[in-house]
Amino acid sequence: MEAGRLEEIFEKVNQLWEEYRKAALEAISEWEKARIPITERVNVLKTLITTYTKELEELRVKAELGLVDAEKANEKIARMSSELEEYKAELDSLLGILEKFERLAFIHLKRAGLPVPTSAAELKQRIMQLEELYKEGLIDEETYKRIKEGLEAQLALAD
Repeated sequence: MEAGRLEEIFEKVNQLWEEYRKAALEAISEWEKARIPITERVNVLKTLITTYTKELEELRVKAELGLVDAEKANEKIARMSSELEEYKAELDSLLGILEKFERLAFIHLKRAGLPVPTSAAELKQRIMQLEELYKEGLIDEETYKRIKEGLEAQLALAD
């Protein structure tokens, strides 16, 4: 193979590499913008779930003690329980989205040789936060395991 042909091949590789890096940065930038409202909604859902759980517990006790009309309390409990399940499902979904795109952004940053903003300490902190969500009953076991697995994979790459 002649030198001119080799030069063309390597120039093409360099061009493709730069295109990849640019596309990766664009994707990560878009993810950074999209992550903010998702994270905000996650925080709102955590608060709603905690509030609803406490309110349901209090309403059940009041109904049991006869402090409120049992029929009305049961109707409200059914409605709130349904809403609570919807909130939990939405939280699980959003946490899955966060985990998926954080992992993809991390992979592409690392692959492109760009600085990775998430340190091992930050990933360990996220795992601890996830464990708290699970212990508090805000997410189910399947969601917990799936997200923890993704975070641990990122942690292995971060070291």
